[in-house]
Amino acid sequence: MLKIKKRPLSLIEQEEKLLEFESLYYQLPKPEYIPDRLYHFINEDNPVAITEAIETIKQEGLKNAKNPRDITNFIDDKVQRPLGIYFWGEPVNQDIHIEININKLNLNKLYAFPHLIADSILQLNEDYSVPEEFWDKVREIAVAIPFEDYQGQFQAEYIYTANIPKKLIEIRKSN
Repeated sequence: MLKIKKRPLSLIEQEEKLLEFESLYYQLPKPEYIPDRLYHFINEDNPVAITEAIETIKQEGLKNAKNPRDITNFIDDKVQRPLGIYFWGEPVNQDIHIEININKLNLNKLYAFPHLIADSILQLNEDYSVPEEFWDKVREIAVAIPFEDYQGQFQAEYIYTANIPKKLIEIRKSN
């Protein structure tokens, strides 16, 4: 397969991205960004693996990831966010998902992280040759904030840093 050489991310583009990332933390809060339910998706393509995962979750609850998947691990390498169980604040189109009432969780173990930063990291890595110095600057800016300090400044993905018992979990199927 022919490998296409990536264009270097210019200094101006780097500065623009860093400013964009930093500005997320200082936007006016939007109450509609603060969820009352969290959604977790089972990231499997194989129906048998999905069924097995559901059965395990029904028996054991959700476990904090000890070895995150490659994509999550790549992003975690570039930012400051804790290991944990990742959630969305709104449903995503997937047949089977897990829902949790946020008020049943220990909010001291819940963090918000700008979704735009996570997506941008993956896109930048795909499209550009990015110097390590840029990633070092991203790491200084891109910080997960405790949920209790989150006011809806940005659209977030949420990280829960403890196991979640099965009694708090609702497994749902989309219509």
